[in-house]
Amino acid sequence: TQSTWVRTKPELVMIFEKNQKRAKRVITVTDSKSIDFSTAASVKKPSSDLMTTSSVDKTKLSPIYIKDLLLFHTAKGCYIEGTLIVEPDAGATIVTILEDDKGGVIKLVLNNFLSTQSDIYKAAEEKFPVGARICIFEPYCKVLRDGDPGIRVDNPLELNFVHSSTAFDEIRAKGKIMFHDKRYVDALELYVNEIRGDKYKEVTALLNNRAQSNIKCSQFKAAILDAAAVLSIDPGNETAIFRYKDATRRLGFSYSDQESIRQLWTVMCDFKWPLVECGDREGTKASGTRAFKKRKFTASVLEYTRALTKESVEICVLLNNVAVVALNLHMFHTSLACANSALRINNESDVINNKSWFLMAKAFAMVGEIELSNKIAGNIVRDDCISKLKSLQKSAIVDKRVFPMQLKFFDRKLGLNDIIAVEALKHDYIANKVRGIVAVKPLKRGDVLLNEHAVASSNNMRDTGIDSNESLKGKTMFSSGDEIVTFHQKELLSSLFARLRYDGLLKRKILYLQQDTASTNKEPLDDIEAVLWRVLDKDTLPFVPQYPEIVQDYSGLTHLNEDYLRGLVSMNAFGKRFGSCSLYLSASFFNHGDNPNCAHMISPISPVNEIGDQRKIICAIRDIDIGEELTILYGYFTREELHSKWGINL
Repeated sequence: TQSTWVRTKPELVMIFEKNQKRAKRVITVTDSKSIDFSTAASVKKPSSDLMTTSSVDKTKLSPIYIKDLLLFHTAKGCYIEGTLIVEPDAGATIVTILEDDKGGVIKLVLNNFLSTQSDIYKAAEEKFPVGARICIFEPYCKVLRDGDPGIRVDNPLELNFVHSSTAFDEIRAKGKIMFHDKRYVDALELYVNEIRGDKYKEVTALLNNRAQSNIKCSQFKAAILDAAAVLSIDPGNETAIFRYKDATRRLGFSYSDQESIRQLWTVMCDFKWPLVECGDREGTKASGTRAFKKRKFTASVLEYTRALTKESVEICVLLNNVAVVALNLHMFHTSLACANSALRINNESDVINNKSWFLMAKAFAMVGEIELSNKIAGNIVRDDCISKLKSLQKSAIVDKRVFPMQLKFFDRKLGLNDIIAVEALKHDYIANKVRGIVAVKPLKRGDVLLNEHAVASSNNMRDTGIDSNESLKGKTMFSSGDEIVTFHQKELLSSLFARLRYDGLLKRKILYLQQDTASTNKEPLDDIEAVLWRVLDKDTLPFVPQYPEIVQDYSGLTHLNEDYLRGLVSMNAFGKRFGSCSLYLSASFFNHGDNPNCAHMISPISPVNEIGDQRKIICAIRDIDIGEELTILYGYFTREELHSKWGINL
């Protein structure tokens, strides 16, 4: 029975702290691989398709307590909530102790929660501090290596923090430190958790009410922006989704049709954001509702705007901070959405408004939408911001080109031409290889075929150089199947999990890699431009954040789970044998060739790329004819290894 293996709280804490002190004497930050409190990898929770977004409806699950857990069983349809009561230990995993609301205690082993950090203990303590409230969905209980029972969590999407109100200044200070340390996902999580708390429910109510008033005034574009502003704060707000759909339909567009959404982008980007003059008198939600009931819709818009302005400063600062962090994570839709939200909420603070306009213009510039960036730039009043934006736009124009400094990383006799248009490449089915890339135009030696940003990396790599002779898998030893064998691959997996909690577009693009059933499915494959990461995805609704709760999945593919992501990293991650590794979506479509016609390398950091991730450059090393498959060298593997790992028959 459960009572036979549960320790008392004092006993468990004493043993944990004793082991923690012993571990810290032998472990160093530079060798965080030397400790692992988890059991063998084969003894873990089976993957579940329940955890596919950052939001699980807890009301559809039943609460349980530690006393209800059964060893080596998953508590299907249940969740457990509790408080962390000790400082966490960190190594290959994070270990801490959870106490539920009935006083039950149990060890908690967390995998894939930390990406590369200079101080893993500090990062673990900040992410899982004493007193933090967490909720674990469908917990899995097992016996740990030390013989004690514990809950093991391998998928970070199965754990949510229970929101607790924190002082605004404290949030800003913590976020600033995280941003300075380039811990962008941690900063995003901090800001988003604060924004989604009960403190700002009144703001979403006012925006929803104003959206309805704007619909009544036939101001459909303004209504769309108000509804979008709500979704930046509360992605699952059904009223806002309904308002957005209603206003979109009244404009003559379809909410669910991809081509209609692309046309809506054009219309919305031509729209000038109106800022209502509020005057000196404060408004309230009640005064806006009274005006609405009297069918004085213009007056109700003004009253709601006055009420928003009264309590908007803190949330506008947080939204702009989310926009800044999102830019550094290349989450351009989220950045645009949050900057728009700050503008829709506040119309009096020149400082907030100027920052919001600048962030929107910057987001458009970073994806090469210079015309849209210039439209937004007309609202910026600070000269230093305008100057910085112009410099950024120039950098963005050349971001897809190859810089002369990169020549030294290839054979000097090769030389490099400018990058060619992606229309010269085709994603197609290849006999005996499932999928690959073929040329649809003649290519010359030295043509740059791809210059792609990573969707995730094991860390912010600073070393550069050609890696065409390095393994795509960054291995220290060979392994078949979907096993992850290097510490850097584990870090990359953790990075993907962290990003997927907030990035629905990343999920959608990763699922493209699952279209691999050539023998039974001859549906058209996605073109290269659609998969390229650093573009404005106009299949996504305008000015709506790319949170998983909102982004529509048109692929019709299966859900992500831990096993799929492990296989994805093992099969597709580029990296050096003894160094960091990254995931590139388009580059993953290039197949291996013993006598390749292309070479690949990691590029230096481009001027526009502020987060320091590397871009994968692939270039032709000889002339290539139309219809010829483009291949690269995966690494120096035997025929047996190539067949076992990737199904390659040579």
